[in-house]
Order: sequence, then C-alpha cells, then structure tokens
Amino acid sequence: MNPIEISGDVRLVENAKITVSPGVQIQFTDSTKLTIEGEFETQNQKGKSVSILGDTTSGALGLIEVSGAESTVHLSGCRIDGVDVRVIDRGACSVEGCWVRNSSCAFLFNGARMAEVRRTVVSNSGCAIRSIDTTPIVEGCRFENIGGEAVSIEGQGVELPSPSAVRIRGPKRMVAGKTVTLWVEVLDSEGNLFWPLWEAVGSVSARQAVSGQSVPLTVQTLEFTNGLACLTTSISEIGDIDIEIEVNGISGSHRVESFALEENRTFAIGVLPPGDQIWRPSGGVYHLTGRIVVNPGTRLILEAGTLLMMDPGLEIEVYGDIEIRGTEDNPVYFFPTDSSRPWDQLRIRNTDKSFEINHAYFTGGSDGPKETGEEHTFDGPMLRFRAHDDVEKPKGGIIQGCLFS
Repeated sequence: MNPIEISGDVRLVENAKITVSPGVQIQFTDSTKLTIEGEFETQNQKGKSVSILGDTTSGALGLIEVSGAESTVHLSGCRIDGVDVRVIDRGACSVEGCWVRNSSCAFLFNGARMAEVRRTVVSNSGCAIRSIDTTPIVEGCRFENIGGEAVSIEGQGVELPSPSAVRIRGPKRMVAGKTVTLWVEVLDSEGNLFWPLWEAVGSVSARQAVSGQSVPLTVQTLEFTNGLACLTTSISEIGDIDIEIEVNGISGSHRVESFALEENRTFAIGVLPPGDQIWRPSGGVYHLTGRIVVNPGTRLILEAGTLLMMDPGLEIEVYGDIEIRGTEDNPVYFFPTDSSRPWDQLRIRNTDKSFEINHAYFTGGSDGPKETGEEHTFDGPMLRFRAHDDVEKPKGGIIQGCLFS
C-alpha cells in the first residue's frame, strides 16, 4: 500500500470525518500541516498500526493541528515519528497506546476541551506534553530521552488534585533473604492515582514492627513516574517488618512477615495429578524445583497469598486449567530462588477452559531466548499464551491487577 502524502497545508472541515484503517501510512512532506476541524480517528489491530511520519529526508517536522469546538481526534496504537500534535481553541484529543518520537513537543494542549494521553511512549523529543489552560489526563505513559521538562502544566482554570497518600501493595509474607517486590502508588484526596507526579524520588526504610528497631534494606530510594513506582528489595531479618516509603512529604507503609525458608516449605515438580490441585498460603512456600505440567483434566488453583519460589530456568506448562485467585491486598507471588538466575515462564497452551489470572506478581522470570525486531530487543516473556501456531492457542481468559517485574 502506497503512503498517503500530506503535501502543502490540508484542512479537514467541520462535520467531515476521516477514519484511517490499520496499516495505512501517512507521510508529511516538508513542514506541512494537517488542520482538523472535524473528526479524525485511527484504527489498529494486532500486527498492524497506523504510521504518521514526518519528512525523513529534510528532517522537517509535520504538524497535526486540532482546532475548534467541533474538532475531535482519536489516535489509537499509532506510530508517530517527526510529527507534533497541537490541540487548540476548544479542540479535543484522546491518545492511547501510541509510540511517539522525534517531536519538538509531542502533544501541546492550549485551551483544549478534552486532552487525554494513556499508555503512550514518547522518546527523543523536546518535550512530551505541554498543557496551557487545559486540565489533561495522563495515565500509564513512559517518557525517554526528553530534552526539557517531560510534562508542563500551566495557565488559568487548570485544577489538578493534590497528592494525599502513598498506597503500597504486595505479598504479606516473604522468605528472609529473598527478593520482595511491592507496587507503590501515590493517590490524591479522592483515592485516584496522582499521575502528575513525574521523576520524584522517595525514601525507603524498614523497622521491626514490635521493637521499632531499624532493619537494613538493599534499596533506600525509589523513583516515581506518573505517580507509580515498583520497589524490589530483600529483607534479611526475621519477624514482622514494616516497610515505609515517603515521597514529597507523604508516606505509606506495608507489613511483611519475614520468615526462614526451613520453617515451612512444600516441594513441587513434574506432572500434577488429575482433578483440582489447590495451593494455599498454609502450604508455606511452594518450592518449584523442576518443570511443572498441568495436563487436561487438571485444574491448578492458586489461592490469595500463595508464594511460589521458582528455580532457575523453570517453566510451568498448562494444557489443562489454571485459576490464580489473588486479591488486590493479598496477591499470589512468583519469585526466583536465586535473584541472579531467572526462572523461565508460565506457558498457557491448549487450556480446557478459559483461564483466570487475578492479582499475581510475576517477578524474576523471563529467561527465554532473545528475539530482535526492527526496533526492539526483548527476552522471552514470563507469561506466554500460545505456541507458534493456532493448534495450541488457549480459548481465552482474564488477566487483571497483575505486576511483571
């Protein structure tokens, strides 16, 4: 398919609508501008996305300008390279799942009636988001190699919430000396994620719950991006340990029961028996020392708070059924026996039923083969849902509230 070329300034008038199908490439030439006064949206599907590209020959930036009370732009799953997006004069713009690079300012909102940027990566740009007289929503984004301030919010009528609390979630029990990973969020007064907190550094400390004596940790500081942080540390002492995190004058704590591995351990290896196999916190630590296979007719159930310690290179292969029943306050926790030697993956293959993975923390895994694409190099995943063909594809499932670290 030949690219759609924007040569000279182009205007989409009020009441007009353009929908760009997956796989289409829009090419700007020189410093041209696409003005949108109507509705413009992009669509994406697996393996195909819309590409919006500036003039790579001259290095000139293209511009998408959204202007007017009737204008609306929805950018979904786009690759945007060398093009700025400017939303002004009551225009509206929502961006989700995009990858943006080589912009002077990726998104400028000035007097916009709606401005939302979610799950988007901006890199190699002068700034990521600048908002004037607009209250934007920015969630789940990542900014890399930004020349100036990543997010700038200014002007009259902009009302942003204030940070109010630090919420820490993670396992309530942990083996002494092993890595524990916690999910940390800064919340506003209404209990929502305080996303305007960018590149803030918090302090991390720990104390014995009973005596108040300080407990050494392997990590003392923590960097927050978009109000979120992930803490991975280890606790060498035994007992109830309170881990406290403070950032910008507010703090939160999380209690972990640290215990010796020898106190309570259940070994697991090989093919699991038919029927329901229920692993509970009362089993202590489930130490997986070799490949685990869940065959058809077997259902592996992991109750909230279950700990699974995974030996190096270990894989759990599911042909039957799996239910992970973690909760927000008491997740199921996968962690490595040796933090320097990862386990492999949970592979969900031709399942009997749809699977459910609720509030599970997968940490220290993904020792799979390296794969290199045009723009990315990545390890094999900790969680894989199929083999290389449709024969072993699972029937579907639910994943919610999970953390991969």
